[in-house]
Amino acid sequence: MDHHLLTALVERWSPQTNSFHITVGEMTITLQDVAMILGVHINGPSLVGHAVVGVRRRWISWSD
Repeated sequence: MDHHLLTALVERWSPQTNSFHITVGEMTITLQDVAMILGVHINGPSLVGHAVVGVRRRWISWSD
């Protein structure tokens, strides 16, 4: 991890627009960027952010 790069990005983050302000304009982070960084798949049914409590816990998808 490059701490200097991380510090530079934090200093350029604008919470009002949820974007980075750099010399050439604004830059936002997309879902595809997050998927590439974290190595998660973004294809398929979307998930709701809470688990159902019952016989067993599972994530609910929009296709359920």
